[in-house]
Amino acid sequence: MGTGKRTLTMAAIALVCAVTVLGAPGAAHASPSKPTPTPAPTPSGSPTPAADKELEEVRGKLEKLYHDAAVATDAYNAAEEDTQKQSGQIVELAREIVKGQAKLADLKDRAGAAARAQYRGGGLPPEARLWLSENPQAYLDGAGRVRQGEHATKGLLAEMTRTQEDLQQYARDASAQWKRLEANRKDKAAAKKKVKKQIAAAEKLESQLEKEEKERLAKLEAAAAAKAQTAWLDSGVLDEINTKASEQGRKAVRFATAQIGKPYEWGPRARRRTTARG
Repeated sequence: MGTGKRTLTMAAIALVCAVTVLGAPGAAHASPSKPTPTPAPTPSGSPTPAADKELEEVRGKLEKLYHDAAVATDAYNAAEEDTQKQSGQIVELAREIVKGQAKLADLKDRAGAAARAQYRGGGLPPEARLWLSENPQAYLDGAGRVRQGEHATKGLLAEMTRTQEDLQQYARDASAQWKRLEANRKDKAAAKKKVKKQIAAAEKLESQLEKEEKERLAKLEAAAAAKAQTAWLDSGVLDEINTKASEQGRKAVRFATAQIGKPYEWGPRARRRTTARG
């Protein structure tokens, strides 16, 4: 059985050991004068019930260790996906902040130009400028443009305010996303550490077994996996899925079913899977 590869099952398995019944009382036709035969010793090569029970306990411990490693692997992968998602959101927020800053700078320039124009035309009250103007109609036309300019300036100021508020919100969102990103990185590191710890414990437990015990343990695991897989296939869930699923879904189910019994290992993306099963 290769180290690090493990056929696992979530179902419990009851191991039936063949025990030779020796030392039974004599039959009715047996002569009472004959002593009861001495039971023959169990051959040294045959596993005893006690040894099988101990191996079953070992199998259960190994299954739990590898199951916990698989759960931790799922947590690692979920944290990794969240990290990638939040990194993308932070990048997008940074782009919005840059765009907002450029827009705000443009608005400030335009508002400053409008303010300078109004200042140059200031001084006397509007009524006095009207009476003193050589061309009152031209003045009135100009006054209309001034009012339009004032409205435009107010609009610029309002837009500046909105842009500043947007920038502040972007900054708050980016800060929150960054905190979540750091939390996910810590979760990912903790999950990876747990995966390695569980696998190391399982491998240490396996290393303490003799070759013959490992072979018997492999048979126990194969029997447990076969029992669980058979129960899953016999449950009729595949028929129900094939009836309701789309063609793409049915292909996925066929692919997953074909992986039953194939071992997976911790790989480049920090994945170590247990044996595929229903």
